[in-house]
Amino acid sequence: MEDDLERRSKEIKKRLAADGFQVFRTLQTEIVLADRVRDNLIMDSGVRVCLDGDGYAVRCVVRSQRSDHPQDTDEEGMARARSLAAGLSQSGYQAVEERTSPIEDPNVPGRELDLWCELVLEKRVADWPELVDELRRALAAPKLA
Repeated sequence: MEDDLERRSKEIKKRLAADGFQVFRTLQTEIVLADRVRDNLIMDSGVRVCLDGDGYAVRCVVRSQRSDHPQDTDEEGMARARSLAAGLSQSGYQAVEERTSPIEDPNVPGRELDLWCELVLEKRVADWPELVDELRRALAAPKLA
């Protein structure tokens, strides 16, 4: 089973590259797409291809950062993320997870630099052309409130 997943992941990454996408990293059951910020810098785009089952699913993470809205409570931050997700929700994406992710200082253990209120959205797609269309839509969508 794991060999099948690895083989499928490699095949999908090749097809994604052929369609003009850049891969940021591969997780166990997800291929995370990159967002090119500058010529020499790529970052996690918040858009993923899920490898569960035989079909395809697109996941998109939208968020509100406490550093951008320091007065917000966790619920207000999550409300900002939900509001941002409205456009994708109208396109058939459904919320599958809400989470708060503390961003810790790598130099000072236990010190929190920021808090992200994240909403994970997912949409199942039927075939490769629909997957490509949805990936382009998700990459173009705003993901930071």
